[in-house]
Amino acid sequence: LLLIIIYGHDVPLSDDADQIFLGYLIANNYEITTNDFTDIHNGHIPLFIRLLSVPLLLTFSFTSMPIFYLQWIFLCIIITVTYYLLKRTNEKATWLIIPISMLVFNPLQEYPLTWTLGGLQQILPLLSYVLIIFLLNTSKLTFPKISLALFFASVAIFSNEAGLFFWPIMILSFFRQKKRKKWIITWILGCSFLTLLFLSQTISSDCKFGGGCEENIIANSFSDLIDNEKIYAFFLSLGSIAFRLKFNEMYIIVGTIIIISFLMGLLYSLINRKKLSSVIPWCEYGLVGLIYISLLTIGRFHAWNGEGVNIDTYYIPLTTLIPIGLIV
Repeated sequence: LLLIIIYGHDVPLSDDADQIFLGYLIANNYEITTNDFTDIHNGHIPLFIRLLSVPLLLTFSFTSMPIFYLQWIFLCIIITVTYYLLKRTNEKATWLIIPISMLVFNPLQEYPLTWTLGGLQQILPLLSYVLIIFLLNTSKLTFPKISLALFFASVAIFSNEAGLFFWPIMILSFFRQKKRKKWIITWILGCSFLTLLFLSQTISSDCKFGGGCEENIIANSFSDLIDNEKIYAFFLSLGSIAFRLKFNEMYIIVGTIIIISFLMGLLYSLINRKKLSSVIPWCEYGLVGLIYISLLTIGRFHAWNGEGVNIDTYYIPLTTLIPIGLIV
């Protein structure tokens, strides 16, 4: 909170013009349509980011500070929900909320916490995934709960396109349900509809899905999997960007330890099924983080010209899900 108070500012950062211009049109009574809120922006459809930020910009005379405070409130909700999830799965482990809080309230997040679009593009999906995992990992699933979970899935997808790849992970939650078939079908149909809705919007846009409105970075990154070993350094170091380490090599070493340790823990949990139901939520935490850094490697490696570990701290919020899952 002190970071926001001290370093929060009203100078728009990269891409913030997307919401500011939309607010300007509304403030000056220009004609707008639903497409102005659902248009694609750099490969994402930030519908819920616009729905949150534009009204706040209009209400508070285009100052961004209320949005930054809102992001801090979202982080508080994430910690609260995570605490109750710990209490639900293993009450003796609730003390783990202390190291988890250190990761969620990471001071290295100054960049996303003082950037409207970038911050919400990370924190809104993070909040959504935590709430989805909490809603689905319950002893008795109901239609209102899965409907609310589908709503948060739409928030994630229509804030950050990475959300398209996360909802299949949540199918793990249904293994503890008695009438799992019904709920799995409901979840898959609902999320498939949201995915098709997203893709239909990208087809009608000049910015094609995966292209980032620039060169075809995905095709280039796939070719680098064979031709450029630096892409693996980039991937491994993404696993440790929640920490401040002195040497580039340390990011790679720590990232390797975190990723391998989580995968070993995940494999052990799947083999030793006696306590699987209590660790499913934390497997989902880590898997979301793991898939996210995989997507970042494919989509953002070229943004750093292949220079391994020089990664922006903007990506910290979602990548912290791996160490959180590993801790529990």
